Amino acid sequence: MALLAHTAAQGTLDGATTSAVDTTGATNILVHVASFGSATEPTPTDSGGNVWRQLGVVTAHGVRVRTWYCLHPVTSATHTFSANQTGSYPAVAVQAHDGATPFCDANTISSTGGTSDTSLAAGTVTPLSDDDLVVCAWGFAAATVPTGFSIDNGFTALGVLPNVSGQSFGIAHGYKYLSGGEGVALTPEASWTGATGAASSCAAFVTDNARAFVRDTFTDTDATALQSHTGEEGATWTERTASNDVTISGNAAVAPATGGPVVYTASGTPSSAEYDVLGVVVPTAGSNRDLALLGRYADLDNFYMAQRESGSWRLIKNVAGSLTELSAAAETVSAGIAYSVRLRLRDGAQTLYVNGAVKAVGSDTDLTAAGLAGVRGSGIDLTLDYFQAENVAGGGGSGGPRRRRILLCGG
Repeated sequence: MALLAHTAAQGTLDGATTSAVDTTGATNILVHVASFGSATEPTPTDSGGNVWRQLGVVTAHGVRVRTWYCLHPVTSATHTFSANQTGSYPAVAVQAHDGATPFCDANTISSTGGTSDTSLAAGTVTPLSDDDLVVCAWGFAAATVPTGFSIDNGFTALGVLPNVSGQSFGIAHGYKYLSGGEGVALTPEASWTGATGAASSCAAFVTDNARAFVRDTFTDTDATALQSHTGEEGATWTERTASNDVTISGNAAVAPATGGPVVYTASGTPSSAEYDVLGVVVPTAGSNRDLALLGRYADLDNFYMAQRESGSWRLIKNVAGSLTELSAAAETVSAGIAYSVRLRLRDGAQTLYVNGAVKAVGSDTDLTAAGLAGVRGSGIDLTLDYFQAENVAGGGGSGGPRRRRILLCGG
């Protein structure tokens, strides 16, 4: 896990573009944008032509802050980044990481209570595994030069750009690598000299950490059948149903429009029955949406699944061919937005998370063998853009050493 490059820029009241940086080898690139809350929000662009996915937004004291990321970054030795929108007064901060995946575990936001503050905690995040990397960014509202900028808890500040009156809001960012920390709440706080209002947000991104025994970015030629594709780690796929194929399209797995549901399992084997199955799910236009992550798969008649179907997130068990809903939560999803779904299996407890929030909880002891991790789907209106399965502790069951996961706090 490594920070490969970082930069920040301001420009005119209508746009900002960074100097060129070398992002070669980056597996996730994060763009933090501070802009005028009353203007149309700028969407970042870059010289690589990447498609940027948005996280949560906060607006306070006129400054709006949001973090953006891309699922499959195109990198470059001369990579530039921009935020352009008439009257938006933008500032941009960029971080490029090797080892970070597009799986976002959580996103929270924070802002100061007044316009003359000299500190701001960047929200509270609770890592879901050990050895995370925490990255933070803040947007500044007042035309004050924040001097002596620092972040507590041993963070390293990467730099600060002050608000420039009539031109741009201010922005700052920093980072820290954690040792341990699973389940421990962390609230990084920035302090500075020079009173100003400020805003920030927090998010968590998984990496190819030491727990992973399956990992697949679905990078392959369009129309490749999933069973003919091999992912990065423990991801040789077996089709368990005699039906139409899941295929690769735009570096994502897409279920067939007809002939489903189809079921696939990955070749990676967990070290025990305690593990998590993770997937980045992106809805497209339309309503034909049925996609699930599978855990403890024994055969077509026995597995647990975390499913998006019929307007809800559903936690389901399949025992002896009988599907039973353990818990569910209705939620509207938006086309083009990435949703990070996690199926957590712990003894007789099952939990479904979406973007770090608990959506469904089960308590079932019918399936106790480790089995395999996999996917199940039908219809073309949900794509699976990333897949990972990781053990509760220790190394993966089907490969060598992995990297860490990244926890991001950005604004």
